[in-house]
Amino acid sequence: MIRATLFILVAAVFIFAVVWLVERPGFVVLTWEGWQVSTQVSVLIFIIILGLAVFCFFYRIWLGLKRTPAAIIQTRQRRKRDRGYKALTQGMVAVAAGDAAEARRQAQKANGLLGEPPLTKLLSAQAAQLNGDEESAKIYFNEMLKRPETAFLGLRGLLMQAQRNGKNTEALELAERAHTLKPKTPWILATLFDLQLKEGEWRQALKTLDQAIKNKAFEQAEGKKLRTAVLLACSLEAEKEKNFTDALSYARKAQAERKDYLPAIVMLAGFMN
Repeated sequence: MIRATLFILVAAVFIFAVVWLVERPGFVVLTWEGWQVSTQVSVLIFIIILGLAVFCFFYRIWLGLKRTPAAIIQTRQRRKRDRGYKALTQGMVAVAAGDAAEARRQAQKANGLLGEPPLTKLLSAQAAQLNGDEESAKIYFNEMLKRPETAFLGLRGLLMQAQRNGKNTEALELAERAHTLKPKTPWILATLFDLQLKEGEWRQALKTLDQAIKNKAFEQAEGKKLRTAVLLACSLEAEKEKNFTDALSYARKAQAERKDYLPAIVMLAGFMN
C-alpha cells in the first residue's frame, strides 16, 4: 500500500514536470572550444535524466561485481557451516543409537567443518567413550573446561568417568567444582551428597542435603530419613572428637527429625545418662 502510494506520487510529480516544460518552450545554447550546440530545454533535461539513469545502471553493475567475491565466500562459509551442523546432528543421533563408528566419523567431519566449536568437543568426547577410548574422552572434557560455556559439561563428563572408575576422591573434587558453577542443579546436589557420604564428610553432607531437599533433589519423606541418619553420623563423629556438646546437639536434632526412630532415641538417651 505504501509503495503504491509513493509510485502514484512520483508519477504525478513527473507528469506535472513534463506538462510544465511543454507549456514553457525554450532553447539552450552551449558553446565550448568553437563548438556550439542548440537544443530545446525539454530535450536537454531528458538527456540529463537519461545520462543519470545510465550512470546509475553501470554503477549498480560495478557494485555487484565488487561485492561478488565476498558474497561467494559468505555463501561457501554458510554451506560449510550447514554441513557441519548436519554432521553434528547426525553424530548426536549416532551417540544416542550407540553407533560408535558413525559417531566418530561424524565427530571428525563436524570438527573439520565447524572449526571445533564447543558442541563438537562434546560429540568428540562421547564418540571416544563409545569407542572405549577413555583417555581421548578425558582430553576432550578437559579442553571443554577452558570455555565458560562448556565448563559444566566438561566437569560432568569427567565426574562420570571418575565415578565409573571408582575414583571417589577425584569425583568429589569435580562434583564440588560443578556445584560451584550450578549450585541449584538437583543431580549435582544428589551426586555431591552421595560422594560426601562415601568419603565420610558428614557435616558437609548435611549442608548439601539441606540444599538438595530445598531444590527437590530428594522427596521430603526421603530427605527426612536421610537427614536423620546423617545427623546421627555427625553426632558419632563429634563424640569421637570429644566434642560432647556438638554430639548431644546433633543427637537431639536427629530425634526431633524423627521422633519414633529408635537409633536416635537410644543415642540421645545415652548422652542423657
